[in-house]
Amino acid sequence: MKKSFMVLLIVLIIPSLSLAKRGTVEANLGYFYPVFEDAFQDIYGGGLAYGGDLTLDVWKNLGIWFGVSPFSRTGELSFTQEETKLALASFVLGANYTFLTSPVNFYAGLGARLVLYKESNVLGEIKDTGFGFEVKVGAYKKILAGFFADLFVGLSYCVMQPADFKINLGGIEAGIGLGYEF
Repeated sequence: MKKSFMVLLIVLIIPSLSLAKRGTVEANLGYFYPVFEDAFQDIYGGGLAYGGDLTLDVWKNLGIWFGVSPFSRTGELSFTQEETKLALASFVLGANYTFLTSPVNFYAGLGARLVLYKESNVLGEIKDTGFGFEVKVGAYKKILAGFFADLFVGLSYCVMQPADFKINLGGIEAGIGLGYEF
């Protein structure tokens, strides 16, 4: 399933590059906070998340959006207080629309989200993969010869069942980014 998603990404990126009338590539830093699971909040809380986005406008201001965002935290198990580690890797494939309203441009995107989940502690290691969605809105301003600064907020949702319990690994992320428009 993971390999199929990666192949799909590559198959979509290459033709999109030739169709693109405009594109942006961005590195971003944000704060991720899980809002759907109390246990997840208690054990790991929120934290810094980084990532990157590639958007290729293929028709007017409508673009194909590719995103990647790893997130990792160390926490303590609820009862035994022993260390537990979480690693998430999120991949987004979606569409976004840019409202070109110089000097500040606004955008909104909706995409399918693949999440790779790994949790390890004294009880063992759990790995799983889940699909969900992500909504992202933001505003960016050009600052110098193609470079821009971006402010964004996103909401993600992804339910999976890595063991005998279900968990929603989604949440809210707000942050900043620096990118280049080509």
